[in-house]
Amino acid sequence: MTETMLASPEGDTASFTNWRRIAQWTAGIIGALIFATIAAGRARATGADPIDLTHELLGQAIAILRNHSLTIAVKRAELKRMAAANFDFSQMARVTLDNHWEPLSPVQREAFTEVFTEFIEDSYLNQIQSYTGQSIAVMRQDLHGDHADVFSTITSPGEDPIDLELRYRRETDGWKIYDVTVDEVSVTSNYRAQFDRVIRARGFDTLMADLRAKQQRLEASLASNSGD
Repeated sequence: MTETMLASPEGDTASFTNWRRIAQWTAGIIGALIFATIAAGRARATGADPIDLTHELLGQAIAILRNHSLTIAVKRAELKRMAAANFDFSQMARVTLDNHWEPLSPVQREAFTEVFTEFIEDSYLNQIQSYTGQSIAVMRQDLHGDHADVFSTITSPGEDPIDLELRYRRETDGWKIYDVTVDEVSVTSNYRAQFDRVIRARGFDTLMADLRAKQQRLEASLASNSGD
């Protein structure tokens, strides 16, 4: 697998030419969203709608991102600790494999979910310092049963607005995010297309080996850039 197959999707079509800029702007915000959910326990417990939860999360996220007293290393450690409780990585993993999920054994599913989670976490953590003062306005939500989409707009001086969509699923312990879409580019859809190509061409074991290798490189990059 080439590097681009497990990286940003700008190489797939011309419509993704601005993905790297978008990813850098949103990665820190999404990462801080994970961090901020520790302050949102009250909203979850009272059964708040996803849009109310998003308002609270984003307010906390911006405060964290603008807090210069926190080192990058501390932010990353807290982000990773909080991610498991607030993102439905199991659902994300299943969706990215699509019809390749069912043929897998329980052991293979567990192994893929673990390495996929680490890969996604480290991909966002590697961009946390890219936040440079963007602001977010929460616009509306679409509720449909146990699923919800919350739509927001990211603005930055001198740049076009960016659409951010957080997709939630209601679980026994509250609403959890299972996908993120930036300017109509879905994280799970992007990786689903990439993983499908790899599995069809070279098999599931190759995908696992390449994911592990990529995640290890991300982890090494985080370790080398942990200072402020």
